[in-house]
Amino acid sequence: MKLTFYSTPGHGYLRVPKSTFVKCGGDPNKISGFSGQDLTTLYLEEDCDAGYFLKLLESKGIEFKIESKYVNSVSNTHNYEPKLFGCRLIDGERIVLHDDSVGTIKNVGRQILVEVGYMKYRIPKANPYKYVKAVM
Repeated sequence: MKLTFYSTPGHGYLRVPKSTFVKCGGDPNKISGFSGQDLTTLYLEEDCDAGYFLKLLESKGIEFKIESKYVNSVSNTHNYEPKLFGCRLIDGERIVLHDDSVGTIKNVGRQILVEVGYMKYRIPKANPYKYVKAVM
């Protein structure tokens, strides 16, 4: 298995597809809020969460290789919420935003369009959990 580790000026994150995490027996409830996620990928914080996953792979005898890359930042960090791990943001779904307003997803394309009353908000598909607090 090939994994990528992103080093930033302040920290590091192991990029793991959510499907791989599940196939390997990872428990979404064991990941801290210092990690991050987007719709399909986890960004596991280097101090605890990446170690948890790598130890899991070792315990199951799964071989892995880590490629390191340096980047200035990883935008999908510190947004991990276990209850949102498997959620798929789809048209018509009701969501709660981080300001506690409730909206309806109207279109999932390059961005996610959310209607809150008469207001429409665009949420980036690359990092929706920075804005979405819960799915109803």
